[in-house]
Amino acid sequence: ATGGMDQLAQYIAEDFFMGKSITESGYKMALASYPAYQNSGNYGVRNFVNRMTRWTKLRIAMVPWTVPLEPFSESLLASLMFSWACAHFFEWNMLVVFLYRLLVWFLLDYTLFRVLENGYLQISKIDFLVAWLVRETLTPYVILCALWDPTINWRTGRYRLRCGGKAEEVLPV
Repeated sequence: ATGGMDQLAQYIAEDFFMGKSITESGYKMALASYPAYQNSGNYGVRNFVNRMTRWTKLRIAMVPWTVPLEPFSESLLASLMFSWACAHFFEWNMLVVFLYRLLVWFLLDYTLFRVLENGYLQISKIDFLVAWLVRETLTPYVILCALWDPTINWRTGRYRLRCGGKAEEVLPV
């Protein structure tokens, strides 16, 4: 139905396009009740930023209409807007509302993490807090990096994404 792997080779996000092709062929899909872990084996903030930037570039190329909306789904901007609205409409203290909203967001993320790990954490609560803060504060930087440079470094090649998600290799000059 999909035309085989050769049909998908033009994409970096071939898994997305395979799923899209399958559903467009009339098949139904179901999600597993447990997450698929993707441990890259390479840890560190720089590796995390590079992976998140690459995934953001893929989302921009595949579903460009989401680009202006994506920042609003992040904890800092959403909490800032919520606290401003509460200050404006209810005259609540903006800083207090902002901090409470971030605390609730953090606790929900922490709870989700515990559920995914079957209640057992392999890191301390402090480590989780630091990792969460790093992730949340790096998001604007990741989005800007993705918008600034549309090329993707993947494995041994450099690719430029075209609208729709097709990748073209950028040859060295």
